[in-house]
Amino acid sequence: MKKFVFAALLALTLVMALPAFAQDGNSCSPGVNYLKQGWEQLEAEDFNSALASFNCGVQLTPENAHLYYGIAEVYCDTGEVEKAIEMFQQAVTVDPSYSMAWNTLGWALYNHGDDALALDALEQAIEVDPQNPYPYNNRGLIYMKQGDLALARADFQQAIDLGLEQPWAETNLFNLRYAE
Repeated sequence: MKKFVFAALLALTLVMALPAFAQDGNSCSPGVNYLKQGWEQLEAEDFNSALASFNCGVQLTPENAHLYYGIAEVYCDTGEVEKAIEMFQQAVTVDPSYSMAWNTLGWALYNHGDDALALDALEQAIEVDPQNPYPYNNRGLIYMKQGDLALARADFQQAIDLGLEQPWAETNLFNLRYAE
């Protein structure tokens, strides 16, 4: 019974937290891949259409954390960091094992100036998937900002060792030399 009540409250919370679903008065149609459509629109920088697509997807499949992540990415790209943080939080509520959502939540919180919550989210990303190099790099940036250069160095090196594809961690590790 408690699980049912919790699930019902979670579903109600998720629905209430979302913006309007329909675009131009049209309803959402089952059978459309709103996740794929939303990412294509986001890549084309058609933010309004991407937001409408992701929201339609959520209306039809509220248990899909990737749709909330997509909404959050739209908000990040349009500079609405607080809304992005809310949607990243929705994504990890729906799927607590979604490491990339935890990581990007941490990044958004860091950019919003909340280092403590950012570190918590990044720790969760690492706990969920210790092979994901991104949260190590992002946590290293916070440690560097806080002046804990030894921890920053260790995290940047871990990100490199895990194969971070972009040169970010290497650049951050190089920049530590000037901070010391």
